Amino acid sequence: MICPRCSVAEISPETHQCVLCGFSPTGVVAAPRPERVDEVYETVQRELGDRFELQVLLRRERHTILYLALDLEDDRLVTLRLIPRLGPADGDLVHRFAQAATLAAGLQQPHLVSMPKHGVTQFHLWYAMEPMKGRALATIVEQQGRMELPRCLAVLEQIASGLEYVHRNGVVH
Repeated sequence: MICPRCSVAEISPETHQCVLCGFSPTGVVAAPRPERVDEVYETVQRELGDRFELQVLLRRERHTILYLALDLEDDRLVTLRLIPRLGPADGDLVHRFAQAATLAAGLQQPHLVSMPKHGVTQFHLWYAMEPMKGRALATIVEQQGRMELPRCLAVLEQIASGLEYVHRNGVVH
């Protein structure tokens, strides 16, 4: 069952809690915070702590950091994507990011997640998006094995529909 609180992860059959936000249908909620308060976490808290309450570190990669966060203004969970800035010489990148994020914020299509908020801080480019509902395609394939052709084509059609829409509207993904 997909968690009704965060709409991102599944309720674990063993613990009866959401593996991301800690929600439990039995009423016990243990909302985890990032386990290690490190330099990046502290920087994000300084820069965006008045707008977002970081809940769970979802993924940290070379060029992006994802948190499940509470949007304090709207009182709802969002996925907060942070892109570390390169320094003073990244003015063109900041300009292109702001243009693309502003354009993307206005797009609505059934196969896209909305990105209503974005910004630039001293150390990060960031945008907030609605948490994805359901499971990742990789998780589905891992759990269920190879997809039959009709199901695979249906998934590809949805992906292509979203990409075609954003490209038609001037956003490159």
